[in-house]
Amino acid sequence: MSKMRLQPDATHGVPLPKCISAAIQMLDCLEAFHNAGYLHRDIKASNFALSNGKDPKRYFVIDFGLSKQHLDPQGLPIPPRDKAEFRGTSMYASLAAHRREDLGRRDDLWSWMYLVLDFIRGELPWAHDAQKKNREVVVALKEYFTETHPEQMLEGLPGARHLLAIMEHLKGLSYFDAPNYALVRKAVRAVEDANDEASLVQEWDAL
Repeated sequence: MSKMRLQPDATHGVPLPKCISAAIQMLDCLEAFHNAGYLHRDIKASNFALSNGKDPKRYFVIDFGLSKQHLDPQGLPIPPRDKAEFRGTSMYASLAAHRREDLGRRDDLWSWMYLVLDFIRGELPWAHDAQKKNREVVVALKEYFTETHPEQMLEGLPGARHLLAIMEHLKGLSYFDAPNYALVRKAVRAVEDANDEASLVQEWDAL
């Protein structure tokens, strides 16, 4: 999936239709993995690969070296530890990961969200500092653009209001919560398809 950046459009990053298709397929992978009871904990472009089978345009999640069981046999989240080691990649890790908190399903989706924004924008605001391993600066920028001023990171992007709604949904989730994958998926589609606008606004308002 990293090769998608080799075909940017003239305004932002990856061409929007390709980005939306990839985003939905990645979300499908994460939902299935979470429903099986596991967290990936290292979501990034290089950990998704195209199938070499009958459907060569289908993405699969790979590299489970940092994966962890999240649900017990009864389907309930395993209680979080008081402190955890950092897991993930600095560019895409959630703020909870940077803060050494135990990760939940929301954190895989935060990494997914950062990856989708990376594709649409062409670069994340903290990209330079992540590459330079300036973790304190990365955390400060993520706090600014995620917790206090997300609209600045989304300014000028197609479907910005839907991307913001996804971020607000993720901000409202706790370690124990399952994301509303169906509504997130619909919001991603609405970034490209304005016909989903009215019904989607009603669904977000109903949460």
